Amino acid sequence: MAASLLVTYAGVTLSGTSGRTHFFGTVANAAGQTEANEALAQSYIRTAGTLSNLTVLISANANDGNTTASLRIGAVNGNEAITIPTTATGFFEDTDTDSVSAGDLLNYKFDSAGSGNITLRTYSILFTASSNTVTCLRNYNTGTNTYSADSTIYFGNLAGSDALFSTTEANNQYKFATAGTLKNLQVKITANARTTSTVFRSRVAGDNGNMIVTVGAGLTGYFEDTSNTDTVADDNLVGYSLTLGADGAANVLTLTYVSSEFTTTNSSFPVMVSGSQAMTYNTTNYFPIGGRAFYSATESDVQVDASGSYTVSNLYAYISANSVSANSTITFRRDDIGDTALTVTIGSDATGGFEDAANTVAVVNTDLIDYKVVTGNNATSMTIKCIGVLATATTATTTTTTTTTTTTTTSSSSSSSSTTSTTTTGAFDCEFEVTALWVAVHALETTVAGLVSAQYKVLNVYDETAQQGATRGAFGVAPATVETGGVYVRRRK
Repeated sequence: MAASLLVTYAGVTLSGTSGRTHFFGTVANAAGQTEANEALAQSYIRTAGTLSNLTVLISANANDGNTTASLRIGAVNGNEAITIPTTATGFFEDTDTDSVSAGDLLNYKFDSAGSGNITLRTYSILFTASSNTVTCLRNYNTGTNTYSADSTIYFGNLAGSDALFSTTEANNQYKFATAGTLKNLQVKITANARTTSTVFRSRVAGDNGNMIVTVGAGLTGYFEDTSNTDTVADDNLVGYSLTLGADGAANVLTLTYVSSEFTTTNSSFPVMVSGSQAMTYNTTNYFPIGGRAFYSATESDVQVDASGSYTVSNLYAYISANSVSANSTITFRRDDIGDTALTVTIGSDATGGFEDAANTVAVVNTDLIDYKVVTGNNATSMTIKCIGVLATATTATTTTTTTTTTTTTTSSSSSSSSTTSTTTTGAFDCEFEVTALWVAVHALETTVAGLVSAQYKVLNVYDETAQQGATRGAFGVAPATVETGGVYVRRRK
C-alpha cells in the first residue's frame, strides 16, 4: 500500500474579527470552500486508513494573532494541527497521523485568534489506505450549483471543479493512465425542490457505469452507492452524469458534490484540476497540481508540497475551445529545476485531449510542484477543462525521528583558567527530521544565501522574537531550547 496525495485548492481570504472559525471541505482531490456551518463542509470516507502530513500554503497574512488549521474527524479535532504565527506566510506542515475508519465524517477547521486577513491557497494531506492505494476524487462546487431543467442529462468531471455540470460529455471526462477500480459513489444535496427523482451515475468510456445513486423528490443530505463498482482500464475516459426527471424548470436542485474513490494495486493514483478557465493569448500562468482549476501569474500562489516521493507521468489536458493561432504548452513544474520534460503542446486552434505518455519526472517529499500554461502569441483565448498527471509512489511513508546537534564551547578567563560546557546551539539551534525534513536554522551562524546555494531552500522567513513559543510549539520543539532571530527552511534529501 502507498500513500496518495489529496490536494485541495481554496484560494480564499479569511477575514473578520478575533475568534472567527471557518470550516473547509474536503479531504479529497477537490476544490475548497469555506463554510460557517461544519455540517456543510463534511464528507464521508469509505475506506479505512491513515491520514498524515497535513500541509497548508498561506500567501498573505495580516492577522494579529495565531491561526490554527486542524483536521476534524466526526466534528472533533484529530491529532493533526498546524499553528500559523502572526504575519507568517509560506508552507506549514504537521507530521502527526490520524487513523480513520470507513464511515467517518471528515473536514478541516481554521481558527483565528486575532483580527486581520489571512489568505489560504492550497491545503493537502496524505492518505494511506489499509490495503492497496486509494485516492478520493470529488467534484466539489464552491458556490451555488443548481439544476432545474426538464428531462436533461448533465456531465461532470471526477475531481476539482467549481463549474456547473454541462450537457457536453467530452468536456467533462478525465483520461486514466492506469487500471483500477472506481467505488463508493457519493452525492451531497443541500436543497431540493424537484418533484421527480434525480439520478447520478458513473460514466466509463462513454457508457453508464455500474454505480448509481437516486435522489428522491424533495430529499436532501448524503446519498451513496457502496455496493457497485466500476473496472477502469488504462486510457478509459471517466466522469459522472446527472439526469433530471420530467419536472418544471422552476423546481431547483442544489448540488454540493459528487465523489468516488479510486483503488489501484500498483501504488499509482491520478491527481487533477478541473473546471473551466479561458486563458488569454500570450500569457504565462500557473495551476495547482490538484483541486480547483484556478490559475495565477504568481507561481508561489499555487504550488503544492509533494509530501512524498513519486514518479510523475502521463500529463493530460483537455482543451474545449481554442482561438489561439499559435502553439501553446502545458508543463509539469518542480521548484528546484523549473520546467520538466513532462509537457504537452497544443497546436494552433487545436482542441481535444493532449497527453505526454513518454516522459516521467521524479519527485521527492521536499519538492513544490504545479503546472505552467503558456499560451501562444496570437489572439485570442484557449479554454482548459482539466489538467492532471499520474503519480506512482516510490517510497513508503516514513516515521518521525528527532535529532539535536551538540557542540562544545570553551571559554577562557584572563587568568588562563577555563571551563567546558555542552550546549545545543551549534550551526543548527534545533535540528529535527520528520517525513517532510523540516529544519530550524540559526541565521546568525548560517546565512540564508549559504543555505540556498547548498542543500537547503527557504520557505518561511520572519522575526521569531515575538513568536518564539508559538512557532516552535507548532513544530513540536520545546520553546525554551530555541534562540530567536531565525529562519525556517526545508532541507533537501
